[in-house]
Amino acid sequence: MLQEMKLEDALKKFLQGKKVLVMYDESLKNDGTEFIVEALEKMLERNRYLVDVPAIEDFEFKQEVEQMVKTEKSSTKAVKKKLVDLPKNKSKLDDCQEEIIQMLKDGKSQYAIAKELGVVQSTVTHWMARHGIDKQGNQKKCATCQYRETSPGKGGCDYIGKTGHRRGCSVENCDKYVEDKHEKAAAPGL
Repeated sequence: MLQEMKLEDALKKFLQGKKVLVMYDESLKNDGTEFIVEALEKMLERNRYLVDVPAIEDFEFKQEVEQMVKTEKSSTKAVKKKLVDLPKNKSKLDDCQEEIIQMLKDGKSQYAIAKELGVVQSTVTHWMARHGIDKQGNQKKCATCQYRETSPGKGGCDYIGKTGHRRGCSVENCDKYVEDKHEKAAAPGL
């Protein structure tokens, strides 16, 4: 038999070894600013404590949880295997570079590309930044140039800073480009 009680009475029963089911109202209302203690007190007031609740086993729910756990374990193994198979500094998207550039030139969004390739959008965004590819599919040489700015939060060409000379050309038509031999070391783990 279910018997609703106040917090103090429910705690006494719990200390006597009885099982107590706590039911709570999940809709927390923001009544302005308040200290955490006040918020907890309000939450405890909304809780309902039921003592001596018989356990009812739901076999269908139990089977679904077991299936979910099995699926999660097998998908985790598959992900680990794929991670092990990829060589260092190589992205899954590197093999699709021309395809991605063409999709961008066709006007597809990063989200649409990610969905088509079976990855999340941030993977496509990060891959594009790493390879110096803009949203229109144009590849900037600065991303792999030895004269690029490498300070955190910076980017682009630093030819003047590194050589003391003006570049005299646009980024798109740069004639000072020299491939950075250490480019792979600049982006570890990708």
